Amino acid sequence: SAVSGHDFVDGDNDAFDEPGGRASGHGTFVAGIIHLVAPSATIKSYRVMDANGDGDGFTVARAIEQAVADGCSIINLSLALTARNLAVRDAIDMASASGVLVVGGAGNLGDDAPVYPAAEVNILAVGALDSLSHKTDFSNYGNYVDLCAPGADVYSAYQTPYFAWWSGTSFSAPFVS
Repeated sequence: SAVSGHDFVDGDNDAFDEPGGRASGHGTFVAGIIHLVAPSATIKSYRVMDANGDGDGFTVARAIEQAVADGCSIINLSLALTARNLAVRDAIDMASASGVLVVGGAGNLGDDAPVYPAAEVNILAVGALDSLSHKTDFSNYGNYVDLCAPGADVYSAYQTPYFAWWSGTSFSAPFVS
């Protein structure tokens, strides 16, 4: 089942996707994959990016801290920041020290440059595989990537009432989560 944790963008308790931007449906898509893999899991959503995919590390760190406080046992971070953020690193370290597994997408740049927060030490970084179990052209790789999961042409829930096909390491991470 899906429950709303907190919407850090709008400052309310309705953390579900909003239409109208290039990232609209991203969270729903990720939750759909988690539901596919673990249908009895409770999925608690924390919205940290707006419909265009814009946000900041401080907000991500606050959401990680809130998820730990709310008793979440796994945190999926299907997002990438433009640079390393120490508040996010500290929140991930705190989550890990509390026994929470943090999983993140390795990035979609197709190279071995670290992408954060996936490149942090206490996060399980997931790259993307295609249908033949080969690394996709877009998936990042390198020594910070811990494992790979399906990430090309994944089919999942989109904005109500639709389903869609989408590719990216954002969609590899929830298979592991």
